[in-house]
Amino acid sequence: MSQDTQQVKTVVLVKCVDWRLHETAEEYIKQQLQSQYPDHLIKIYVLRVAGACKDLDDASKHASDIMGIAHDVEYMYLCNHLNCGAYASRVASEGLDAQGEEEMHRNEVARLKDIMQEKFPELNIISLIERLVNDAGAGMIELDI
Repeated sequence: MSQDTQQVKTVVLVKCVDWRLHETAEEYIKQQLQSQYPDHLIKIYVLRVAGACKDLDDASKHASDIMGIAHDVEYMYLCNHLNCGAYASRVASEGLDAQGEEEMHRNEVARLKDIMQEKFPELNIISLIERLVNDAGAGMIELDI
């Protein structure tokens, strides 16, 4: 099937600008959707925002802008990651351990998901938390839904 006639699944991904993240989330999303829709082209618009879901107004506005440009978006992935520099002062000031930090990220992603679901009720919105394999950026593992 040619790309001109191939069906497309369009995704908006909101993730952090952190250079250590490479394209792990993008690869994960393609793998997940390709298994569900093997005959479809998976097209991903990536919105990189420092802290991803940290500045809810900023992330929400830019994601809404992308929705105005991208056609037929069916999925939005919201992806925070552990050990994020944008959250470092909050983690330190609240004295969060690893479990506390993960819970904080889950709450942040859930808040943005609620905002985006209200704006775009037709979207399938999926929340992800990325864990770095190591600080050198050797790779990523365990994307939790």
